[in-house]
Amino acid sequence: MANFLPLPAERFARQRLHALARVEGKGDGRPIVLFLCVHNAGRSQMALGFFTHLAGEHAVGRFGVRR
Repeated sequence: MANFLPLPAERFARQRLHALARVEGKGDGRPIVLFLCVHNAGRSQMALGFFTHLAGEHAVGRFGVRR
């Protein structure tokens, strides 16, 4: 498990910094889409993958798990 910790930590920090920049009016203007899954079944990650593939650089996608 320790081998996989840096990636989620880096992603979390990057997403928070992007959100903070957007709130402060320093965002890049691209729409942000949030995918949530309530069962932690991986659906939000799959939806994010499809979205990222189709949207490319035109929009930003995020995923989360409701606990």
